[in-house]
Formats: sequence, structure tokens, C-alpha cells
Amino acid sequence: IDQEEIMGKRNSYTKTDEDASGMRMKNSNEEIRPGYNVMTGTENQIIVNYEIEQNAGDSGCFTNLMNGVKSLYGKNPKNVVGDQAFGTEENYNYSEREGIKSYLKFNTFHYESTKKFKENIFLKEHFKYEAEKDKYICPAGKQMRLIEEKERKSKNGYISKIKVYESAYDCTKCKLKAKCTESKRRTIHINEELEGYKARARELLNSEAGIQLRKERGVDVETPYGHIKQNYRFRRFMLRGKNKVTIEMGLLSIGHNLRKIAAKIIEETEKNMLTDEILQTLVA
Repeated sequence: IDQEEIMGKRNSYTKTDEDASGMRMKNSNEEIRPGYNVMTGTENQIIVNYEIEQNAGDSGCFTNLMNGVKSLYGKNPKNVVGDQAFGTEENYNYSEREGIKSYLKFNTFHYESTKKFKENIFLKEHFKYEAEKDKYICPAGKQMRLIEEKERKSKNGYISKIKVYESAYDCTKCKLKAKCTESKRRTIHINEELEGYKARARELLNSEAGIQLRKERGVDVETPYGHIKQNYRFRRFMLRGKNKVTIEMGLLSIGHNLRKIAAKIIEETEKNMLTDEILQTLVA
């Protein structure tokens, strides 16, 4: 079989497991080894769906994970919470189309609240925009005109529209050039659709509900990984091939869920027994 045919849309594959991709491992001195990207969706630390992905990037795996949830349960969740790896136009667009309230952080969410961000006037986020003329104004007060509109396609085939603005003046004579750009003319790339999604996400993430969900996210989704890797001592898949690895992860998920459910039943039983004892004492 031709090597490119085996690799498909990936940028690598491994000889020991042709379905696996070369991935940088966190716990092995960052060595590149055969691996799969395991994506999970949880609720109350119960794994409700998982995906075995050959792509190392998390952002492009979001739609597969969510489609799996809808397929399994016949409906979408009301809310979805995720870290900054998932805050892309494609994922925001998917959530909006599916009627899901999206609490997905974008990559600059935390950076925006820092002093470094707020005081850096040379970031494009701080450039003044004149909507009527469709022009930006740089820190030196010079106009930046639209010079190009282009499209960017994700690995999933999603197309984003990018507008490129360039300074209408030669920046080499500008006193601010050293802090602003290394090029002859400063250019900025604007994704208007993404900026709109980010504005709505920012509002949700900073709401009372958003703050609470952000606090709970790490505990909820990372706990199953902690149990599986630390408590179960499961550090690597035993089988080869994506289909077999998917089954293996399924068995691990079932084991984790049964353990969590059993612990919850025991907790509720003990709580009810304690309540009965208190009531009996009060009656006596």
C-alpha cells in the first residue's frame, strides 16, 4: 500500500501501528511516539461520550465528539464548556447551529484580562475601526486599508473568511515602527465572524453561570483521566489499530462510570441512614 494512502489526511503514521500518529508525549520527556488523541465529554464526572482521534490538535475533534453525543442520546446538551483549545470559529458556529449555549474559551481569553494586554496599544485588538470607511487606524493615527479578502479551510473543511488590512503609508518613517512592526507596512488579519463569536463567548464566560462552569470544568473532565491513569495505572493502550483502541477505551469508560455510580449510591445510602438516625433521635 502506498505510504500516502496509509497516512491519509494526517501528517504522519507509525510502522508499529499504522492507525496511530506520531505524537509528542507529555510524560516521556516529550518524545514523539505512536499515539491517539483521546477526547472525552463528561457530566458530573461520568463519561457520556469519547472519541479516539488520529489528529493531535483538540480543536478539530470537537464536532465529532458532539455529534457522537447527539447520536447516543438523541439530543444535544444545553451547555458545553471547554478550554481554550476549543474556542474556534468552526466550533462556535457548530454550537450555534445546534442550539447549544457555548462556554468555550478562546485562546486569548485569559490574556485579555492582563495588564500586558490592556497596555499594549500595538495589538490589533486596540486599533480603532471606522465601519463606514471599512478602515482601521493604527497607533500612529494612520489609516489601514483593506487590501485582500481570503479564505482559510480547516482540516474538517470549514471555511473562514479573513480580511487583510495594510497601512496606507510607509511605516519606515514612523517613530513607533520599532514597537509596531518589522515590515515596511503593518498588516493585520481580521476574522469578523470569529470576533463576533468571541464577543458572545466573552459575555457568557464572564457571567455568573460562566464563572461557576469554568470553576467546575477542570474537576469534571480531568477527574476521569486521573482515575484511569493514576488509580487504574493505565498509561498506554494494550491493543493496536483504531477500532481495537476504541473498544479498549470503551471498556475503561464503562469501568470508570460503574465505579462513580457505585460510589454515588453508597454516599446516598449512608446519607439516608444518617438522616434516619437523626430523625429517630429527635422523635425520641
